Amino acid sequence: MTDFDGTPQQHPVLVDPASRRGKAWTEEDYTDLMRGCRSDSDVVDIARRLGRSVQSVQSQLRRLLPADERHLPLDLALPRLRQLDMDGDYDWLGALAKRTPSPWDPNPLVVTDPDARGLGGLTDDELLSVALSIVISGQECPADLLRRIGRELRRRGMLEQLERGAAMAHREALDHLLELDWPYGAFTPGSEPAAWPM
Repeated sequence: MTDFDGTPQQHPVLVDPASRRGKAWTEEDYTDLMRGCRSDSDVVDIARRLGRSVQSVQSQLRRLLPADERHLPLDLALPRLRQLDMDGDYDWLGALAKRTPSPWDPNPLVVTDPDARGLGGLTDDELLSVALSIVISGQECPADLLRRIGRELRRRGMLEQLERGAAMAHREALDHLLELDWPYGAFTPGSEPAAWPM
C-alpha cells in the first residue's frame, strides 16, 4: 500500500480508525499528517490512513497552526494549514513546538511592568478621581492607602491638579448648597432666616 505521495506506507491502512487511539503522536505521525495535508486528501482519508479518529486528526492539525491561530474551529484547521503551506515551506515543526498560551497565563505586560498594577495602572484622570473622591468625601481611609496615593500623585507631578480639583469641587459644593430653595426663599449670604425649619 502506498502513502499520500506514492511512497510505501509506513502505517498500514487500518479498518478501525480508533485502533491507534491513545497512542502518542510521533514526529513521523506529524510528517505523515503534513503529507496528507499536501496531497489534498480530506480529513477522513487522512484519519483512515493514519489509523486515527477524525477528531484526533483535526485536533492535531490545529496543533500544527501558529499558536495564535489555534482558536480556529477544528474543521477550519486543515484549510488554514494548506494556506500556510501553499509554497511547501511552512515550518509546522516549529509551530508544533510552540505552546498554546493559556488564558490563565499571567499577562506579560503586567508581569514586566510593575507600574501597570494597582495605582500605577490607573490613568492620570482615574487617579485624580480617586484622590478627589477621598478628599471631598472626608471618608476615613487606611493610612497606608493614603500614603500610596500621595506617593503616586507626587511621582506623576499631579499635586497642583489635586489642589485645583479639590478647590473647584469645594466651590461647586458650596455654590450648590447656597442655591437651594429654602422654605423662606433662596438662601444667600446675609439673608439667613431667623430660625431653620425643623
